[in-house]
Amino acid sequence: MEKNWRVIIDGVCDGYYNMAKDEAIFQSYPHYKIPTLRIYRWNEPFVTLGYFQEPKKVINTGAIVPYVRRITGGAAILHGNDLTYSLSLSAEDLELTGSVKESYRILTSFLIEFYRRCGLTADYAQSSLPQKHELGRYGTFCFSSFEQYDINVTGKKIGGNAQKRKKQLIFQQGSIPFFIDHVRLKKTIKDIPDNIAEHTTGLYGILKEYPPLTELHRRLVDAFRKTFSVSVEYGNLTPQEEELTQQLLTDKYLSGAWNLKRHAKTILVKQKD
Repeated sequence: MEKNWRVIIDGVCDGYYNMAKDEAIFQSYPHYKIPTLRIYRWNEPFVTLGYFQEPKKVINTGAIVPYVRRITGGAAILHGNDLTYSLSLSAEDLELTGSVKESYRILTSFLIEFYRRCGLTADYAQSSLPQKHELGRYGTFCFSSFEQYDINVTGKKIGGNAQKRKKQLIFQQGSIPFFIDHVRLKKTIKDIPDNIAEHTTGLYGILKEYPPLTELHRRLVDAFRKTFSVSVEYGNLTPQEEELTQQLLTDKYLSGAWNLKRHAKTILVKQKD
């Protein structure tokens, strides 16, 4: 029996709101048990820091791009010229019975199908990197680090993905770049390799035509539906999720305690029917 998923297509929002909304959906899963694919964008250039990153070690002094900490790990991403997605689910929803690494491979597999629908041949880094010793090389910037199941197109890394687990609950975020602003990137994030353009790419650097945003949304949702054999229903947050989003936004994501030191008071879901 196929599982029904909620799909939320959002417009442009700032980074604080985007992270608050993602976490509200994830936190609400145990109560509502609604597996959700959310697709969204950014109203301006915005850096998301990996959960364990320290801003002073990642953001250049004097950088004018705002930043926010994610609940997922990994390295920093400069958003603004990308399409971002998040998944909130239980392992049961997609019958994920293997290791965390295996679940990561499975959950990113719909992106391989998405790129195929865009006319591109995509593969995992473990198969396509010419030098296997580059795997596991970390950096301050997500797209310049290579993990086993990162996705490459034309030999270059495209986007990045990160995950958080809470027992059998899984939350995953990922970025699909349209293009990478290398000038702004080097002004904003520390230790960007000089040859970053040789190892990273975005959709608009390799597509022969630029599909409208609505078409990219459709291809991404269709790729998700086909890959996981699920049905989807477009929807929005419940009133309780909306309320939690505002709580998280005010008390956590707009807080220096969270963004600077990853300390913030615990905010629990108000379980209302």
